[in-house]
Amino acid sequence: MSNIKQAKVAILATNGFEKSELFEPKRQLEAAGATVTVVSPESGSIKSWDQTDWGESIDVDMALGEAKAADFDALVLPGGQ
Repeated sequence: MSNIKQAKVAILATNGFEKSELFEPKRQLEAAGATVTVVSPESGSIKSWDQTDWGESIDVDMALGEAKAADFDALVLPGGQ
């Protein structure tokens, strides 16, 4: 990614993703000017796992079946439960 301001980044996640491993990279990438798309096999929203219980939810922007690798410059894979 030579120019983050023009980068298109997919974050691939599902229910149980580690909260800090999705929200923080997403925030930093967007602050740097990247376009970030949350991709998931789930629809609607997905819920994070925060230490010992469910945490915040985030809206899914694109279904996994609709995502094409050629449309993105980078992929973030947050860990989870």
